[in-house]
Amino acid sequence: MNKIITLAVAFLLFIPFASINGSNISLIKNTNGNVLYVGGSGPNNYTTITKALGDASNGDTIFAYPGTYHERLSIHKSINLISKNRNITIIDGGGKTESTISIYGDFVTIEGFTVRNGWYAGIYIKSNYSTITKNNLSNNDIGVALENSIGARISANIIISNDIEGIDIYKSNSNNLSDNFISDNCIGVYLSGSIGNIIANNTIIDNDGGIYFGGSNNNRIYGNDIILNNNKTLGAGLYLEGSFYNIIHHNNFIMNYIQATFTSSYMMRHNPYTNNWDGNYWGRPRILPKPIVGWWAPFLWLNFDWHPAMKPYGDFTLKNMVQPMNTLE
Repeated sequence: MNKIITLAVAFLLFIPFASINGSNISLIKNTNGNVLYVGGSGPNNYTTITKALGDASNGDTIFAYPGTYHERLSIHKSINLISKNRNITIIDGGGKTESTISIYGDFVTIEGFTVRNGWYAGIYIKSNYSTITKNNLSNNDIGVALENSIGARISANIIISNDIEGIDIYKSNSNNLSDNFISDNCIGVYLSGSIGNIIANNTIIDNDGGIYFGGSNNNRIYGNDIILNNNKTLGAGLYLEGSFYNIIHHNNFIMNYIQATFTSSYMMRHNPYTNNWDGNYWGRPRILPKPIVGWWAPFLWLNFDWHPAMKPYGDFTLKNMVQPMNTLE
């Protein structure tokens, strides 16, 4: 199944697209700072993104024309880094020593790139209020990694074939992960020590494991398609470990090795009843409440979805499972 989905996405990535004019006229609108151009045919355009970053100021936009940029970027300013076609505008980190893009400045936007071959992450964020949108992230250790970050928006990305996690959130609060397609990673989304995050309207399909929480509380998970995460060791659609006061509602759990489970210790101050499950679809119609089996060690324990959905939200044909191919730019 991994090969079907990954090859289908890869096929679409190589469909010819209309070329983008190399001139610098009318490509960027409604920007508050200066625009610096990389690549293309403009007489004063930069040849590398790194050089443009060096000359950029807070509030500037760096526009990259299609091409492959063999660079590792470290961003300490509040800038926008954008392109018009993520399939043919590539930032390749070389896979040797560090992340392909590392963000340390607040209010940074990365939009419209393929970001690949990050030794740790395709995009690593240790700052606040970043926006990562409409990118392809593949062949990294981790697609997007947040550490000690607040207020990031990670949306409308295709995150496939990363060695460890698609998205990793570590000690980071109040971030929004929405409308991403996440497939063929070891773990789709992993939260550790993180509070108040939203995971909404993502397709998390055909990973070894879907969503994993470790010590992460007061998060909200809703509107996701969590499908075919079925490795026999890691294959839970959703796994909550020592995590409490999370709200899980109106998701589709379909054909995962274990749809959802949880673990916690009897010695912990909170018991696992504090997670709220409601209105999820569990692979078949259900009239009675759906028990979710887990451990309150050393005891076997149950949570319940008291109002399980009778039918899935959406249409689950194979065509629908590879939906991002219809939305590539």
